Amino acid sequence: MIKACATGGVFSRNTAPGIQQLSLEELTAIADEAYFWGLKAAAHAHCAAGIKAAIRGGFDTIEHASFIDDEGIQLAKERGTFLSMDVFNTEYTLSQGAANGVLEENIAKERLVSKAQRDHFRKANAAGVKMVFGSDAGVMPHESIGGQFAIMVKFGMTPIQAIRAATVNAAEALG
Repeated sequence: MIKACATGGVFSRNTAPGIQQLSLEELTAIADEAYFWGLKAAAHAHCAAGIKAAIRGGFDTIEHASFIDDEGIQLAKERGTFLSMDVFNTEYTLSQGAANGVLEENIAKERLVSKAQRDHFRKANAAGVKMVFGSDAGVMPHESIGGQFAIMVKFGMTPIQAIRAATVNAAEALG
């Protein structure tokens, strides 16, 4: 897999989650290169413009998709792009982040992203977009990642949809 940062992130330094970092042309070239080598293409993308550029560029998955808009949801559905929306991170980051040395700048970005991401998670799921279980595993201890299931259900998935997101959907997304 080749993963590109189409936008800034919550834990990245000197970036904003709402700012696109790569153009459509650059994203298309990255996806084309991944496919040339028989790989999948994943885009770290929070903002609507970056999400849509990555989908149009041919990426298989969009990680985070916090500020996806209605057009982005429709594009993802039409093109079969998977969304990996790690809606559980908020609990861990806001409750344990400061104690773990996470900078206030990053915690503030998490506060900004969390409500929007959860609202858009609900909307994308209701629209029938392909969803996979997202963990952003480097943010929290691996043993806590299972908490994502309950949050996915809390924000609109049925329990079986959440299980499928982590199994069948994830397997399909990874080929």
